[in-house]
Amino acid sequence: LGERMIAAEPGNRRGIVLKARGYSLTGRRDEARVLLRKAAEEFGTDELIATAMLENARDNGEVATMLD
Repeated sequence: LGERMIAAEPGNRRGIVLKARGYSLTGRRDEARVLLRKAAEEFGTDELIATAMLENARDNGEVATMLD
């Protein structure tokens, strides 16, 4: 679903977050992190992206990222 949302609207933050969550759930956490960081740089760190970044950091045990 995330990829379809991005295909229809390349800057769709919800689609990017869904795709990143899918990556994370399938063990592709590094790819999820890269996708979310790129989105944060491009669109800013709003609540949607920040929450997904925190979820990803939690799943990776990245306490420093969570506290940053």
